[in-house]
Amino acid sequence: EEARRVFEQAAEASASPARVWVEVGVASYQRDDLEGAEAAFERASVVEPGFLTAWNNLGKVRFAQGRHKEAIACYKEVLSRDGDNYRAWLNSGLVMADLERWEQALSCYDEALKAQREDPEALYRKGLALQGSGDREGALALFKSALAFRLGFYDCRLAYAKALREQGDAKGALTQLEEASSAAPK
Repeated sequence: EEARRVFEQAAEASASPARVWVEVGVASYQRDDLEGAEAAFERASVVEPGFLTAWNNLGKVRFAQGRHKEAIACYKEVLSRDGDNYRAWLNSGLVMADLERWEQALSCYDEALKAQREDPEALYRKGLALQGSGDREGALALFKSALAFRLGFYDCRLAYAKALREQGDAKGALTQLEEASSAAPK
């Protein structure tokens, strides 16, 4: 409570109070305090409605809380102000994939890739959506592309190994798992 009062005073005194509230939100999110994070990001979005980072982070919190419609509303707010916002498109895709709305997820990832071509995260996420929709060949190609840009991409390497195994390529899957073990977060 005392810390929150200090942050409120700092925000009021700051030339950019929305940025202070976003920092409070990030710190709360990192401590798994989703309610505190949500309150801080909401405050930031009220103080400065055009501060897109606040809206993106508010959407991220609401997604983590399982509030998909509200998360999408936050990302739509971002996209209404910046239709090429990579983070909002990527996050919208995550929500759609979580809901297993594969075509909508793929569309979001396509938009993210228009904003940041050849981005490993978007390629990987699009690969997962293709895999979810049953397009294993397309998924394999995207996982391979993502790994070409970021060799140590642990999660992508695991997904690639799984897709290879599902295709019947046990040797290729094993190679990817060995690579993944060397890239595993310590």
